[in-house]
Amino acid sequence: MYRIAIPSYKRASSICQKTIRLLKDWGFPPEQIDIFVVEEEVESYKLYLEADKYYNSLIVGVRGLAEQRFFIQNYYPADTNILFADDDLERFKVLPSVTNLPQTCSKMFELTRSQGCHLWGIYPIANTLFQKNRVVKGAVYCVGAFFGYINCRDLLPPTSEKEDVYNSCHCIKKDGAILRLESVGVQTRYFKNAGGLQTERTKESIRLAAEAVFLAFPDLLHPPTLKKKGKKDEYWDVKFLRLPKQFLSI
Repeated sequence: MYRIAIPSYKRASSICQKTIRLLKDWGFPPEQIDIFVVEEEVESYKLYLEADKYYNSLIVGVRGLAEQRFFIQNYYPADTNILFADDDLERFKVLPSVTNLPQTCSKMFELTRSQGCHLWGIYPIANTLFQKNRVVKGAVYCVGAFFGYINCRDLLPPTSEKEDVYNSCHCIKKDGAILRLESVGVQTRYFKNAGGLQTERTKESIRLAAEAVFLAFPDLLHPPTLKKKGKKDEYWDVKFLRLPKQFLSI
């Protein structure tokens, strides 16, 4: 059993058409879904969500992605299985071996516990040509769009930028490894959708966060590099070093 926690900001009109619709289509039970918003947006979210209610609770949290995730950790009891989902997910990309995604997520929490870890993620690119029927255990990147966390209430990155890189490194240092399910990927328009972190993100904030997370975990990461995204956009990226890994199955 797990809770599905969706932190959302300035996406009242789109969350139903994206993440909520996606979870519904894949059969995730609505009684497990909680949506966390800021106080001034509660009525706006109710306006859109109540027309076809497919969630358990709409909860007033705090502003800021990292801060909201920390609020969520303290909202749920310690040791709760939390499945974090972004509010702008569009599509899951899965291999044929994944026939029941909610059940697969349950198995990933069980496997994570059995391996003495607290964090598991999915393949960071939604492309079945590169995905594999395996679970990787090691020093790997856990994309923040969709991930599982056994609640220790200790994920608190210094900024919302690169918070998924920080969380990955933090749990690797704590547990020795995290798990990544590579038969599942998720499609979303990173850096493009209005609302969310986009309301405050700048190239400079990304650069500073990339430098900070590298300095915090130089034994796990390469130095930041400036990457092209499309023809015009640029962003600062931080990649994990190639370290030994294990391959598991569920």
